[in-house]
Amino acid sequence: MNQLDLFAPAPVATKRPSHLDTARAIMGARFDSFVWWCRNGNRSMCAAVLWRTGKLSPTIAAETVDELAGSNP
Repeated sequence: MNQLDLFAPAPVATKRPSHLDTARAIMGARFDSFVWWCRNGNRSMCAAVLWRTGKLSPTIAAETVDELAGSNP
């Protein structure tokens, strides 16, 4: 490290997508009906849908569905 490194601008932090953002991207236009299904239907099936895309692990998919089920419409 040199003196110039101390005064260099900080790197721009990029926002990592949340798991809800990932679920929204996976479901696309069907996201609203998917959220309804997660609230009123089988949460295990909702988690399986998210997990089978290969973008979320089974644990993260289940946590995401719980978050979707508890969120406001």
